[in-house]
Amino acid sequence: MTDLRIKQRLPLHEEVMLIALSNETGKVDGNATFYPQIVAGAIIAELVLNDYISIDTNKSFVSLNTQTECLDNSVIVEALSMISASSKKRKVDYWVHKFAGIRDLKKKVAHSLIEKGLLEKMEFTMFWLFTATHYPEKDPRYERNLIAQLDKAIFSDVEPIDLRTSTLVALLHKTRLLQIPFDANALNRRKQRMQEIADGNLVGKATSQIIQQIQTALIVMSIMPSMFVVTTM
Repeated sequence: MTDLRIKQRLPLHEEVMLIALSNETGKVDGNATFYPQIVAGAIIAELVLNDYISIDTNKSFVSLNTQTECLDNSVIVEALSMISASSKKRKVDYWVHKFAGIRDLKKKVAHSLIEKGLLEKMEFTMFWLFTATHYPEKDPRYERNLIAQLDKAIFSDVEPIDLRTSTLVALLHKTRLLQIPFDANALNRRKQRMQEIADGNLVGKATSQIIQQIQTALIVMSIMPSMFVVTTM
């Protein structure tokens, strides 16, 4: 597999899924509470980063931008189709709820990662009654690179931080997902650093408008019931 660390980043929702799934068992990790909502937030952030949508920073309404091409990603296509089909403009919280409820969301995101050679599909018959599907890691190199980038962003004082890594930290730092690759106590000692990253303070000024839109989405998501879990770090 090509080293994707420099040449190509995965969509944010796929990176969230890689972190949320246990590498060995392919099950959703116990720290990935409410992961569908976090994946949904990542979808919204991905749409903003690709200029497919704009978010009103005052009222949090989502608007479609004019685009001639779309990412070759079924989840992104489905999300854009849902927004396009809406009879009126909706706010971020509405779309987080809708995207989290996309039918077979985990399966669709995992399938894309399988096509990229990062996961594999394993089916198990349980109690002779139903089949469970898990997605263990097949090629660990991308996730290792991703964790290394998160480690550098969080546990060093390097700046500026690239926009995608900054956005991923912003999405995850108030959830338990970062406790999957990192020690909870170590994360606790870097709370201020993670908040600075989440606030967009360590990203280049050229991206300030995008950061403001993502910040609006994150603020809305943070006050949604059962969206973010207060960590026990």
